[in-house]
Amino acid sequence: MLKILIVDDEKSIRLTLGKFLSEAGHEVQAAEDAPAGLALLRQQTFDLVLSDIVLPRTNGMEMLKVIRAEDPEIPVVMMTGEPTLETAVEAVRAGAFDYLSKPINKAGILRVVEQVTRLRTLQLEKARLEEANRQYRQNLEQMVTERTGTLREQARLLDLAHDAIVVLDMEGGVRYWNQSCERLTGHTAADARGRPLVELLQTDSGTCQAARQVVAETGQWNGELRLSTDKGALTVLSRWTLVRDEHGLPQSVLVINTDITEQKKIEARFLRAQRLDSVGQLAGGGRP
Repeated sequence: MLKILIVDDEKSIRLTLGKFLSEAGHEVQAAEDAPAGLALLRQQTFDLVLSDIVLPRTNGMEMLKVIRAEDPEIPVVMMTGEPTLETAVEAVRAGAFDYLSKPINKAGILRVVEQVTRLRTLQLEKARLEEANRQYRQNLEQMVTERTGTLREQARLLDLAHDAIVVLDMEGGVRYWNQSCERLTGHTAADARGRPLVELLQTDSGTCQAARQVVAETGQWNGELRLSTDKGALTVLSRWTLVRDEHGLPQSVLVINTDITEQKKIEARFLRAQRLDSVGQLAGGGRP
């Protein structure tokens, strides 16, 4: 079941869509204009927003821009009674999940909701995996922090880890490089030792420099890095943690990289296919 917000100044449309969605088992709330819709979004959590493009005071496209600035993840479906290919493309470029032409029938709206439900399932699975990875990395970081002085003794265990694990000195040179790093980048531990991480990963030097600065100031940095390797372009979820010695002085930086390339490709293909389908149907004469 999804929690859905309908924003439309026509009461009959709000009631009709609400009936379709409620009968399908979804929780529905409605607003008659953009300010009322934005107020509800700031007070509650919704899984989907259905909004007319033509609204009083603030139009739907302007509302979409505000929603995207405040919540980049929530799917927003735009509706209009005067569909054109240009408005469909504009809506998708502005961040709309889909684009529907009025009058909207039950089959059309339920098709969109099914797509959003599939995306929501992907997002929840992604969140579950990220939480599992976070717990794993947290435990691993604790182990490395407690045993930095005997890191060589733990090398065999760290080499069994699926994640690519790196320990940097405070100048950014590699002190430790596990076997998953070798598999990910093609560089051996002997080749990597002492070299700058940005050179080995062939990634954006500005991002790595910013990460080092944030780690020095706050103790940790999390983000995505795009790598260029012999296997092609890869995307990793990267977590950097400052490791201190027994006196509390900065000693090294632990970097754990998780390969999320395939996950990013699956998400991109799903969203691209869905958007192309929406625009293609409009260009071909509208939805069923």
